[in-house]
Amino acid sequence: MHKSRVVLVFMALMLALVLLISLVGCKSGGTAATPGPTATTTGATTTATPTAAPTSTPTPKPLQGTVTGSWSGQVPTGSVNGTFSATIYGNGSVQGAIGGSYAGALTGQVDASGNFNATGSAGINTNGMQATWLGKLSQSGNSLSIQGTWSGSNMSGTFSGTGVASQ
Repeated sequence: MHKSRVVLVFMALMLALVLLISLVGCKSGGTAATPGPTATTTGATTTATPTAAPTSTPTPKPLQGTVTGSWSGQVPTGSVNGTFSATIYGNGSVQGAIGGSYAGALTGQVDASGNFNATGSAGINTNGMQATWLGKLSQSGNSLSIQGTWSGSNMSGTFSGTGVASQ
């Protein structure tokens, strides 16, 4: 073999080795290769496609704060209405009060998505009323808003209110 052919073969092998190293992403020092960005080769130019940074989904914080509002609806004896107030604690529990045509307690839960599920118990002496309150609590900045429906045996209505979020 002629000296010029040996030189050409040697240069071709070196070029192949350099391309292989750049495509595989090996690092010097004998350490194991770690996957990196993909690369494309155009002529003598190698360009790397950046790897997207990992993203994380934050865990929703429980909604908490106080809300006040009004309720209205129908019971067997006619139209009813009044006000309500509720405190939503960091663990999702709800404690509040109902006032107006009927007065009593409001207790339940709110999940991290704002789904409100409570029971309203009201009555005078031994005559009582139980209603399930279902709604949605939402937060915008430091403000809370709630709206939904309530229902029980032969009665139903709506409620809505606003309030202040706490941390």
